Formats: sequence, C-alpha cells, structure tokens
Amino acid sequence: MRGALGAALPAGAVFGCAGGGGGAGGDGPAVASIGGAGSACALPVTFDVAKPWKTKRTEPVNDSSSWFHFSHACEIEARTGDTKVTLSVHTPDGPVGDSPQKVMDSFQGTGLANYGEYTSDYHYNKSKVASSPALEMDYRMSPPDLQIKPSRHRRLAVVTPKGTVVLSADGSEGPASRAFQLAKSSMKVTSS
Repeated sequence: MRGALGAALPAGAVFGCAGGGGGAGGDGPAVASIGGAGSACALPVTFDVAKPWKTKRTEPVNDSSSWFHFSHACEIEARTGDTKVTLSVHTPDGPVGDSPQKVMDSFQGTGLANYGEYTSDYHYNKSKVASSPALEMDYRMSPPDLQIKPSRHRRLAVVTPKGTVVLSADGSEGPASRAFQLAKSSMKVTSS
C-alpha cells in the first residue's frame, strides 16, 4: 500500500514545520499548523501536529497507478527513536459522494484492495469535525509477514464546504493515536 505512494514523493520535498521548537520550558508540547496558505501543504482544512514533524508534499500522479479517486496531497512523518508515525492527507480527484460514508467507502475500497484479508476489528464513529460531517474508522492490520508488526490504522473522512479530505494515521498504537487525536480535535476549515 505504501510503495506506490512513496514513489510519488519527489526527492528533497521535505519541509520543516513553521515556528520554533517546543519542549523544555514550554507550557506543553509545541505544535505547528498544517494546511493553510503558506504551509507545506495547501488543503481545504488546517490541523495541528506536534513538533518536531517533517512534512512532505507529494506531486500529483496522473496515471492509473495513482490512489484511484484520490490524490495523496500531503504526508507528515515523525520518528522518535524506533517509533515512526505517518499522517497522510488525501483529497478526491473527482466526485466520490457527498457524505463521509460514501467518501470512506470509496477511499477504503481502494486502500484495502490488496490487504483486506489481513484486517480486522473495525470501529466506525459518525461525528462533526471542523463543524462538518465526518466519519472516523479504525482497524487492525495483521500481515502474515513476521517482519511487520501488527498495527492499528485510523481514517477520518470530512466533507467541508471548501472540499473533502481523508486523514490517515498509521504507526505504533500510542503515538499514532495521539497524532490522530491532535489533528482531529484541532481541524478547521481553511479560511479564504
């Protein structure tokens, strides 16, 4: 699943987060906003990520190897020791439905095409995010390859007046969950 997307990343497309570093002496973890004008990724929404994160902007892939109905608009990656968390944002290339459920069905049909038999323990939650209808889902992936640890994957489909996004969080359970919850709780529709 990650191989085709990784090929879409241009060399040297790593952007540092805006603002100064956080941590010692601060009032909690420092965050950077992603998605607005002037950030590494222009999106219909903005959301916060904890520093230090690296943001990679992807180039469009205009062929059948792209994410079918979706473009891989932005990827945010962090590594702390051996722990790696990846937040990815996907935007639809064309009509995929006007509800978060239709968007998620279209996205997941593509994303799990080769891995469905290794997934289990699905959870869905309808909500509002950025004052817009949203659907959150998570599932467990347990590949048969003993070199790859089982992991939990999170998805959030949000349909806003400015556009539709699907946010994905993949990685170790605790760090991925914290990154996903921060992005979700801080998400806002991009201002004009």
